Amino acid sequence: MFGYGYYDGYGMFGYDNEVIQETCKLFIETNKKGTIVRWGSRGNHCVSQ
Repeated sequence: MFGYGYYDGYGMFGYDNEVIQETCKLFIETNKKGTIVRWGSRGNHCVSQ
């Protein structure tokens, strides 16, 4: 799984999946199946594949 989190125009990328996933948690919430249930506010977005 790869995640990309953006905050105020700056991209935050981790060196491994664990760091990236922690970054994504700041912007989206998912249920146990990994379905996005709520997006972050203030125009931030995170895409998980």
